[in-house]
Amino acid sequence: MRDPFDTCVPALTPAPAPWRAAARAEPASEAAHDALLHAPEAAGLHAIRQTGTASGGPDGPFTAIAWNIERGGDAAKLIDLMRTRDPAIVLLTEVDMGLARTDNRDITAEVGAALGMESVYAVEFLELGEGNERETTYAAGRQSTFGFHGNAVLSAYPIRKAFVIPLNDRGKWFVTAPDPLQRRVGGRNAIGAIVETPMGPLTLVSVHLESHTDAADRAAQMAIAYDGIAAAGGAHPIIIGGDLNTKNCSAATLEVAGFDAATDQEPLFADGAARGYDWKAQNTLERTTRPREWYKIIKPPRRLDWLLSRGLNASDPATMPAFGPDGHTISDHDGVVATFAFAPRLL
Repeated sequence: MRDPFDTCVPALTPAPAPWRAAARAEPASEAAHDALLHAPEAAGLHAIRQTGTASGGPDGPFTAIAWNIERGGDAAKLIDLMRTRDPAIVLLTEVDMGLARTDNRDITAEVGAALGMESVYAVEFLELGEGNERETTYAAGRQSTFGFHGNAVLSAYPIRKAFVIPLNDRGKWFVTAPDPLQRRVGGRNAIGAIVETPMGPLTLVSVHLESHTDAADRAAQMAIAYDGIAAAGGAHPIIIGGDLNTKNCSAATLEVAGFDAATDQEPLFADGAARGYDWKAQNTLERTTRPREWYKIIKPPRRLDWLLSRGLNASDPATMPAFGPDGHTISDHDGVVATFAFAPRLL
């Protein structure tokens, strides 16, 4: 198991390729996973990488984007599309760092530098392979330099503190990996940052819930996130964004029954509402799944990605289709966008 942590470093320690290769041969047990998780070679799983310089965000309403960028291999096109929204806050999930499948690039640093943002990045998984079948083929003959896959918070406002809340360290992707080529050490997490805005402190959280589970387990993971956020930065206004993997929220169901359908099907929303989070003013009901051109199996469209907030006024929700200028997809998720403003202070 991993405990919550808030250690920030300017650089993460890479996981050596020979160690990762040896780890692939370890027995598929929770005990073996726990030993690997706490090995010195896996130190990158227990620290937050903080880098970049904040250019300064607006002193009034600001735009936030939450986006699962599916590794980030099309970073230049992703950045261009984000720029069209002029965000002050970007919450990213599924972000690679030092993986051959994305040419061993540091995707968070690339996005942050291009948008003039400071960033914090935390590893969800230390990849023991190179990814799925397509990614493994692309990476053939090359080794990953870090092997990290995780989540990030990027901000045009200065980051004063960061924290990570592990959500699921039972070793699911090591013990019973849904895809044998994607055996991993680690687990889902939420990464948070407290930023200093001209309007006051603001807590930002990027969260990624498990994809291979059910609504009850998603609610349990989100409850861990809610509790951890309350402990680390709950005194300030809060924005949570990310891939909640709400697979019961099919586009067809939402079209008929609206937000009530999501509340009925995914208890994490009712739990959030009971804790003071709003999620209706900052979301549309459009799909956020976006099949790539090479997908062999096309699944029914769903809304998996959401923004939630507390202590802020939200408006202008939008779903940002994940297409590049050539009309080709650049992620298997659309981005979600909204405008936020601090509530007026009472004199």
